[in-house]
Amino acid sequence: MATSTSTGKIETYLGAKSESLLGFNAPKISKDRLHLPGPDFVDRIWTVSNRNIRVLTNLQRMFNHGRLARTGYLSILPVDQGIEHSAGASFAKDMPGFGLDFKKAVKRRYPALVALHPYGEVLPRPENRVTVEGTPLDAYGVPIARIEYKIGDNERRMAAEMYDTAESILHAAKAEIVPFERNKLDVNGSAIHEHGTCRMGADPKRSALNGFCQSHDVPNMFVVDGSAFTTATEKNPTLTILALAWRATDYLAQEMKASRL
Repeated sequence: MATSTSTGKIETYLGAKSESLLGFNAPKISKDRLHLPGPDFVDRIWTVSNRNIRVLTNLQRMFNHGRLARTGYLSILPVDQGIEHSAGASFAKDMPGFGLDFKKAVKRRYPALVALHPYGEVLPRPENRVTVEGTPLDAYGVPIARIEYKIGDNERRMAAEMYDTAESILHAAKAEIVPFERNKLDVNGSAIHEHGTCRMGADPKRSALNGFCQSHDVPNMFVVDGSAFTTATEKNPTLTILALAWRATDYLAQEMKASRL
């Protein structure tokens, strides 16, 4: 068990969320089947497994790291997820029984877990950019890039619709929804595919590249990664980047044969 000092520390970090997160009751799982976190979590739970000593050593280092060190909770995850992944740790193999009754008990106490993670497009905005204006220099005298990024009203409305859609799907599936914070978004930059900042376009005043990923200002320079995108969906961009690079190299070969480059 975690000491009262460590428990108080966790409650302080969780703030207003502490009661709902620490006091959550899962009636399908009996308390005596839980491996509760504590300073001896690795020794008590994992040393009896078939993990080798290197795995156990690294696991102990993880539990000894960060603000929640030596409490049995993981600090490498967001605080609420760390509690979720540590406090509910248990194993069906610890349950008594055999055969059909055992299978039924496992299904009753360890139902399938499903999580929905919607993704959406962030519309391009002039304020979202990478700039070196006013930034310090690195050790080589090169200005350090600064990312400026914020979501807008469209993204906030989209997120609200995502929550509505996800809830309707789970209700239709008769799923038991655990406590969550509605309209909460991931930290900017935590779930992205990097695009833009060197966008293609016909107007040199509004874009850095032409339609073949060729620089408007430097004709012999081609940019063939995600920088050329003017916008992006939530889909993986790798195949689109490959197609644009292929198209750009075909164009480059034609220009070189015509002695224009």
